[in-house]
Amino acid sequence: MDEQLSRYCREHGYKKGGLIAKLIRDFLQSQSAGNDAIQEAEEFGIDLSLNAIALKMSPTERLRKLEAVHRFTSELREAGERARAKNDTIRRDS
Repeated sequence: MDEQLSRYCREHGYKKGGLIAKLIRDFLQSQSAGNDAIQEAEEFGIDLSLNAIALKMSPTERLRKLEAVHRFTSELREAGERARAKNDTIRRDS
């Protein structure tokens, strides 16, 4: 199993160790037990392509992406608040 894990990590550019290796190890164990966890997840409707992309990123890269999403949602929320305030002012003036 360790050889299979090492080969898989090497082929897909994952760092061997930490959470990614644990996830891959769990997947390989489920495969050897005859339980296809990935197929079950896909049938349930989970988009695994996004997980694969995220797992190739370093924790720092994932954090930067999360921070960018947070900035975007904050700006969007503020824009909505400004638009509602402007709308309220227009209604009062009418």
